[in-house]
Amino acid sequence: MYSRPRQSLDGVWSFSTSDPSSFDPGIQINVPSPWQVDPRFRNHSGTAWYQREFNISSEWLQSDLVVMLGFGAVDYFTDVWVNEKFVGSHEGGYLPFEFDITSFVWIGSNSVKVRVQDPLEIFSEIPHGKQSWYGMLSGIWQSTWIESRHATHIQKINITARKFQLSVNVRLSTQLKERLIADVIDPMGNIAARIESSALNFSIPMNDPLEWSPENPNLYTIKISIGDDTLTESFGIRTIQKQNGQIYLNGKPIYLRAALDQDYYPDLISTPPSQEYIEDQLTKAKNLGFNCIRVHIKIADPRYYAAANKIGLLIWTELPNHTLLTKESEQRVKETLIGMVDRDWNHPSIIIWTIINEAWGVDVSNPDHRLWLLKMYELMKSLDPTRLIAGNSPCWGNFNVASDIDDYHMYYAMPDHQKQWNEWLLEFAKRPWWTFACHYDNEKTWKEYLAAPWKTNQRPPTREVRRRGDEPLIVSEFGNWGLPNIHKLKEHYGGEPWWFESGFDWADGVVYPHGIEDRFDNYGLSKVFPSIQDLFFVSQKMQFDALKYEIEQIRKQSNIQGYVVTELTDVHWECNGLLDMLRNPKEHFDQFSDINNDDVLIPIWERLVYSSTEPGLIKFIFSHYSEVPVIDAKFNWKMMDSKSVIDSGYIENINCDSYQVMEIGEVGFLCPDIKKPTRIRLMFNLTVEEKLISQNYLELIILPQNRHPNTIINLYSPEIEPVLINPDYKSVNEASEADLIITSKLDDTFRELLLNGARILFLADHDDALKTYIPGLQITSRVGTPWQGDWASSFGWHTFNDIPTNHAVDFIFSDLTPDHIIHGFSSRNFHNDVFAGIFVGWLHKPIPTIARMLVGKGELLISTFQIKQNLITNPLARYLLQNLIELFHF
Repeated sequence: MYSRPRQSLDGVWSFSTSDPSSFDPGIQINVPSPWQVDPRFRNHSGTAWYQREFNISSEWLQSDLVVMLGFGAVDYFTDVWVNEKFVGSHEGGYLPFEFDITSFVWIGSNSVKVRVQDPLEIFSEIPHGKQSWYGMLSGIWQSTWIESRHATHIQKINITARKFQLSVNVRLSTQLKERLIADVIDPMGNIAARIESSALNFSIPMNDPLEWSPENPNLYTIKISIGDDTLTESFGIRTIQKQNGQIYLNGKPIYLRAALDQDYYPDLISTPPSQEYIEDQLTKAKNLGFNCIRVHIKIADPRYYAAANKIGLLIWTELPNHTLLTKESEQRVKETLIGMVDRDWNHPSIIIWTIINEAWGVDVSNPDHRLWLLKMYELMKSLDPTRLIAGNSPCWGNFNVASDIDDYHMYYAMPDHQKQWNEWLLEFAKRPWWTFACHYDNEKTWKEYLAAPWKTNQRPPTREVRRRGDEPLIVSEFGNWGLPNIHKLKEHYGGEPWWFESGFDWADGVVYPHGIEDRFDNYGLSKVFPSIQDLFFVSQKMQFDALKYEIEQIRKQSNIQGYVVTELTDVHWECNGLLDMLRNPKEHFDQFSDINNDDVLIPIWERLVYSSTEPGLIKFIFSHYSEVPVIDAKFNWKMMDSKSVIDSGYIENINCDSYQVMEIGEVGFLCPDIKKPTRIRLMFNLTVEEKLISQNYLELIILPQNRHPNTIINLYSPEIEPVLINPDYKSVNEASEADLIITSKLDDTFRELLLNGARILFLADHDDALKTYIPGLQITSRVGTPWQGDWASSFGWHTFNDIPTNHAVDFIFSDLTPDHIIHGFSSRNFHNDVFAGIFVGWLHKPIPTIARMLVGKGELLISTFQIKQNLITNPLARYLLQNLIELFHF
């Protein structure tokens, strides 16, 4: 047997962006990697040339052998010369290709020259994926090699693995003239089956094979021998299908818990540094509780899928998108889809292919584009009927046409828009009409649909729609930002990362990292957080709390069968990863698997703040998707402060079938009698015969029942009964007699009082709050502005040391978070006159939500927190109002 010796051509190549006739010996570049990795060529686009030498031994040039030159992937047009003779060309940025160079080489030293063209002129018409976000990636970005093979050699083996039979297709360089031998080797290294065949397509019966799954990633190997040539391929035996609204893996329902991964790396951008690096990253993903990775609009290096096969992670992978649908881009998409399926056919980890993401590259209002989507779906089903196909993975403003899954992307700022998140989930769980295509009738109805399809009247589907009604419901993107520790990044890069200077043209500039430390100081946040590292810690805790809440709410809905968290790692300026760009875990990494698991305990709460000695009641739900029997289970809970157990209890005799969501019951408790605001933790778990099935926790705050003001003052507050504020205050009937005026509408009458020395607390939490002229002051809604914060997440903070939230406006502030913001304050005002605020993304656009200004002889304190309407139901509203009053320093 001939062993197919291979010589890697990875390493240092000569490089030129201009003259291919003579390479400057001082200009070299590392292969594989996009040329943008090198700072000298980071902004270069168009054409570049590569050259290197390689040696051929006499053994490689025997008459019955051929020499093959192979490339894993080159972006985008490739022309190759060997020893100055043209060998061939290739088009495409993500798939392998090779040339027979036997007639071009000789014994001893040889040279290979490669011209790569990645023209901007047709960028919109080629599959490019996230290059439109993070910058172009050009050149030889996967490995290249030369290999000696027998003249009659096996080019490809595709295995379709069913439980008791393998269907094998062998691709040969010439016609088959002799019988082939196929050996199947099981995961323990034993020969499980052997067959001889005179055909290139044949079947192999399997006797009680071991199935591949995330829990048991059993990998088989097939070895095909034809004459002196042998090729091996690994594979797994597994099935994936949809049925009755669920995903079935190997005939059993599975709840899909996925993380989106854009497959970008700290140093080589799109090129993984090593197989071990990928395996370490995917192991971290599995430790986080994920059973699936969604490789986002990129055909990954084959090593990525091999690592997933080995570790046991399902893969949902996608076609890199184009931007403009033309005849040329249609052909390129089709060829890339065919090549993607062919290259990666044997990976058991891959269970879903995506054709289009969020309608990038198509106009879903155009019936011709919808018909194209249908044709691509049908093409994919014909190419690969063994996997699920996502036609267009949609988001707000677009929809599906034909798909095996009913998925949708949705982003909301947390806790600011938790109610909208819950309302949307409830609608999505009903399998709504708006996830599949509807007609463009006119501008008015289309704009209504784009604004919020779940709030519009139902419309009939278009004729292209192929919806069966049993597609599994998947929340296929959601997530929140957590700022990384930039000091770790600077240590790795030897200074500020180069990509800190990118992102300025996205999302109104809020994702631009450069200058974050200056903004931290300039806006006085160093007086709120001890250091910028502390801000990063709190930001990451907020991210964890948001994801915890969002996952819990998803798991409440029994019709929803999975989700995709955005995302596994940060990607340059997009910092919504659970790991940072360097793969460092963010805060609370070790707790994430408690709520990202087959079995999850879910607390159902209305508020997280209670008064001292107040009784509380919280309901609990159990989402049970493992096969662990839950019979006579016990639900245990305990309430703890920082030192001891305050209260505890249990619920017995709990029984739950697998793949079900059920109510466990309610837990009643009495809050402790405390003298100052206290953060407590309600911890709970489910056990069967002392074996832990699931665990979770809920953080609460207890506030003192009676809080006496520092000074007794006269209040003029016609909209709020003073007793709701504090019974010690005195109410007066005339504003002119008051020490303090509280109002939710500031008009000319109050303006006159301010000019003459009045003190006014302005609860400006609605659109019509400001009804007079105060120089520079504006109150506006966050909706439709960067401060809405649903994608590049907003971060709310406050300065009140006695509210124990690490100065974050977290879920403790549920129902109180501001929907409005206060304009008219410069960065210098933040140091002394701003007491709460919001920033977006990388600490951009800081703006107050509580601020003080002098007006004439008077003092105006403005708050946009939703206090007034929550005074009766939420103790924090009363406590925060008291804090605002004390800011006047009577």
